[in-house]
Amino acid sequence: MICVDEKNKTFHLKTPRSSYIMGVIKDGYLGHMYYGRRLESVPTQDLMRLSEIPEPSERPGEKVSFLDNFPSEYPTSGVGDFRESCLDVSDDSGVRGIELLYKGFKVNRGKPAIPGLPATFASEPDDCDTLTLTLSDEIRKIQVELNYSVFNDSDMITRWTVITNNSETSVYLDRAMTLCLDADMSGYSMLYEGGAWSREHQIHRMSIQPGSLVTESIKGESGHESQPFIGILSPDCSESNGEAFGFSFVYSGNFLGKVQTNSFGMTRTVLGIHPEGFRWKLKPGESFTTPEVIMNFSEEGLGQLSRNFHRFIHDHIIRSPWKDRQRPILVNNWEATYLDFNEEKLINLLDKAADSGLDMLVIDDGWFRKSSTEPEGDLGDWEPARNKLPDGFGPVYKAAEKRGLILGLWFEPEMISEDSDLYRAHPEYTLSFPGRRPALCRNQWMLDFSNPAVLDLIYEKIASQIRNAHLSYIKWDMNRPICDAYSRYLPADQQGEVCHRHVLGVYAIQERLLEEFPELLIENCSSGGARFDCGMLYYSPQIWTSDDMDSIERLSICEGTELIYPVSTMGAHVCKNRNDISGRDISFDTRGLMAMAGTFGYELDLTALSDEDLKKIPAQIKLRRKLNDLVNTGEYYRLKSFTRRYQSGFKGISGNADCMELVSEDRKEAAIWYMQPLTEPNQRSIRIKTKALSDNDSYRVMAATGADAFFDDKADRILDISGIRGEELNKAGICFKLPRTDFTGILILIKQI
Repeated sequence: MICVDEKNKTFHLKTPRSSYIMGVIKDGYLGHMYYGRRLESVPTQDLMRLSEIPEPSERPGEKVSFLDNFPSEYPTSGVGDFRESCLDVSDDSGVRGIELLYKGFKVNRGKPAIPGLPATFASEPDDCDTLTLTLSDEIRKIQVELNYSVFNDSDMITRWTVITNNSETSVYLDRAMTLCLDADMSGYSMLYEGGAWSREHQIHRMSIQPGSLVTESIKGESGHESQPFIGILSPDCSESNGEAFGFSFVYSGNFLGKVQTNSFGMTRTVLGIHPEGFRWKLKPGESFTTPEVIMNFSEEGLGQLSRNFHRFIHDHIIRSPWKDRQRPILVNNWEATYLDFNEEKLINLLDKAADSGLDMLVIDDGWFRKSSTEPEGDLGDWEPARNKLPDGFGPVYKAAEKRGLILGLWFEPEMISEDSDLYRAHPEYTLSFPGRRPALCRNQWMLDFSNPAVLDLIYEKIASQIRNAHLSYIKWDMNRPICDAYSRYLPADQQGEVCHRHVLGVYAIQERLLEEFPELLIENCSSGGARFDCGMLYYSPQIWTSDDMDSIERLSICEGTELIYPVSTMGAHVCKNRNDISGRDISFDTRGLMAMAGTFGYELDLTALSDEDLKKIPAQIKLRRKLNDLVNTGEYYRLKSFTRRYQSGFKGISGNADCMELVSEDRKEAAIWYMQPLTEPNQRSIRIKTKALSDNDSYRVMAATGADAFFDDKADRILDISGIRGEELNKAGICFKLPRTDFTGILILIKQI
């Protein structure tokens, strides 16, 4: 709901449980007044402290003092506000700076698309209203439209900005951020995610103090080390209590998130495209649109913040027809063969996959490479290597079809090998500074995705393989960051556009693929989870979470991912017994149960598995299919956190175990994943209290360490209780003894009777 008071020039954005309020003061500046628990009335503009630092019209000699303290809704640089800004504009004369004043508003029903960018959408026009506030610098003839969409079915507000050059000369956007929130956040903390390859999405909480806290990426992707997200938490915020604000950037490239506190305790939070290396030329009459930011508020702690994000991303970001379907349970040949495979090995893998009841074979890196040992050549050619697949994919496809399986294929479209036919034909298609050999990563060069000819070529290479091999799935990988960002296609004064245009190129190709192949299932990836963001989820309902499939290492990776993203979006596979990254041995049962909290599949050599483990696969598949609706749409509750046991600021759930629950919307069933990383001597039984079951209904509760136990009444189960009421499960809980083994996963299934 959007309420506009034209007389007092206030704008009140209401969700079911939150309010976001802005106001225009006498001098025409648009200020932020309030964001938090829902208000039915609008407070006075005293919240902007105008009596303490009067407007410039009342005290012209202190305009700088005013601008440097005013809670600006969209701050600009160069005219007196020395805090972090959202917009910086320059021109060829050397003039830098812009001042924006309010000009008008409009309210429209529905949620518009954002051309060329991923964006939230409304299922029906009546589900959403959009407010557009127009600001302008009349001297520079620059118009800025601040857009806010309010979704009636959630506590989410989204915002994006359109900047238009109405002057007669070109200008340059040296900074074009999306979000600014000026608020009193004394005593609050910033929540952000860090990490590295194979240990992405690690949650961190840091107290907000005078100065700046930063999360960022300038790698051309959201990055292993960061996440385009900022959380702001009240001092008492826990998993189920306190205020939590969350801001997620719908973008997959360079970003900056900063929380900055001035000497008076006012906190400014900004989020948007990273200004480093960014400079966008805006010709007369042209507009630039910033990517969208999703704003989320919870007064019931981090748990509700996560549930808000999950439902919203599922309903208003993910478009794929696969999002609620049973996705194909696959075997990926990467850790089974690495680069060393041929047609015979793939068909042998197909035989085992068919015998075990799997749905799909995914052929990973190496199918186009002549070498079976070195990943250095042929990248960019995207034709089957004839020494491995002499007749292309035809025989493999026919073998899959005969066995009732479908095929998927891995691509890395944004990179190129120097030793490739494409490079030899078109070296100008790569990014590199004139006269300098570019810095390589994985022996790869970057393709210039700002060049339309490159986009057309890469699109056709991918599309032709989808057509020829009858592919149902592709995995789109990006295995190196962007540097040497110089385009031979763009003119000199547009070189600052390379990184943003690269991301737009990725979006454009994936959009074209979905237009030609609407049933295609895309899984995005970037050396694991380095591009796990809402931008990519607009094109693919799942993203590879991490190259590390170790069930213990995945605890922290998945917890950080689940903080923002639905469980159904996380690519999760059963790896080989001894993990290639951690070296840890974990049982086949535990690896299977833990991978079920995600898309589920296998990434190991089925032909080398023991008979004992092979016999367990059909039950694992059957159980995962039974869990499908819970994984896709279940409400998420974090019950215990092994990750947070050494971190301060997290109360009530940390300990020597990890536990997560998914509950169906109708409260008729739930599943709880419990992981005991390390057993303890002289340990008593543990108690688990469920969340959100119906107090007055009765349930059956089963718990086991292996999938087969849920289908064989003679099998050993840790727990099997029938007729227990939801009230007892929610309030008193259930107790059970843990096995005396390390690295043990337990699944608890709860179903209404």
